[in-house]
Order: sequence, then structure tokens, then C-alpha cells
Amino acid sequence: MKKIHGVFCVAVLLIAAMVTFIGCGSPGDGSSDDSLTGGAFGKAKYAIGDTGPGGGIIFYYNKQGFTVGTVMDGVYNGETYHYLEAAPADIGTTPKSSGKGILLAWSSGGIYDDYHIPGPWMNGIGLGYAFTEAILAVDTAAPAALACRNATYGGKTDWFLPNHNELERMYKNRATIGGFANARYWSSTQSNSDDYRSNGWSAFTSDFGGNYIYGSYVNLYKWKTYYVRAIRAL
Repeated sequence: MKKIHGVFCVAVLLIAAMVTFIGCGSPGDGSSDDSLTGGAFGKAKYAIGDTGPGGGIIFYYNKQGFTVGTVMDGVYNGETYHYLEAAPADIGTTPKSSGKGILLAWSSGGIYDDYHIPGPWMNGIGLGYAFTEAILAVDTAAPAALACRNATYGGKTDWFLPNHNELERMYKNRATIGGFANARYWSSTQSNSDDYRSNGWSAFTSDFGGNYIYGSYVNLYKWKTYYVRAIRAL
């Protein structure tokens, strides 16, 4: 009787192992959703450098996923995504154009050039969407953020201005993404002072001209004009 019980237990364990192996992952890890992983064994649907659904380039993948949402009561709430896709061109150019993109300001002018936009300006991948929404909730005509929100590539309309962490990832993969100018690009991150309170007059940029060191960024006046490249999450 003990032997039969032992065989039964082994069989149960083997069945459980097989079920786990074929893709019953925990929520959000990307292993059980074919739309995110491409099927069994947790294989990613896209690789870095692949063309995404919006006609741009996939430049970031996280199997565990990251949250993209809006700000509510100081907390970021939203759905879980696994990829970031860069638009196929800078704002103001077409995917096959060799022309220069449009230089845009971060703020629309007037009081918004020095306005402290409220909200938690934390670090992290996936927060660019929330930052873009926070900007436009206050400054409805903010050029860089509005241009990204209004962008349409590949029939997709869910583009946003990347935050500085997402912009750093774009810089790391700039050769793979392609089409960047040798110049500064805006992020959607409002800069911080030493006491971690947001500065009203500046936001972060990254230099794609070769002088940028990964992990650093420069805060500049919001009224200055720089290049913009939109991204989306999927």
C-alpha cells in the first residue's frame, strides 16, 4: 500500500511539472499570454530590433512586465506591458524621410515655462505615459507632449513622450532604432532639485550627439526647443 501511494505521489508531481513546463506562468511574467510571448515556453514575441505593430522598432523587453498608467492620488495605476516600441521617425519627419525633425519646446510658453507641474516624478520604465498625461493635464498645448499624443504611426495612436529612463534605453539602442539626429532629445521627466522637489523651469534631455554618458542626463529650460521621438508600450 505504501508503494502504491509513493507511485501515485510521483505521478502527481510529474503531471504538475509538465503543466508548469508548458506555460502556466504567474500573472504578469509573460509566460502564459500568447499575445505577449508568442506561445509556449515563454518565448518572446519580439526581439530587440524587430519592427513593432506601429511600424517602429522594439527597443526594450521585460518578461516580468512593467506598469503603464495614469496618476491617481500619487500612485501610478494601469495595465502591465512587456515591450517598448520607438516611433519610426522623429516628430516632423516621415519614416523614409532624410529630412530634419521639428524642434519643439517642452512647455507652451508664458506661465508654463516656469510652472511646477504637480505629481510624483519617480524613476522607472513605463512612466512616460503618466508623465505625458500629467504635462497635458496642466499645459494642454505643451508642444513635445502633445505632438507625441497626436502622433499616428502604423495606425497606432497610443504614443507618448518617453521619460528619462526610457530615453536612456533608446540611447543605448540608438543604432538599432535608427534615424536620430546628432542632437538633444526631450524626455517627459520634469527635473528635480536637491531636496527632490520638482523644478518648475526645467526638464531632462539626453544628448544623442555622442557626448551623452549612459546613466546621466541634463536638465534644461522648458522653453528651449529640441528633437522629439515618441514611444508606445505593448
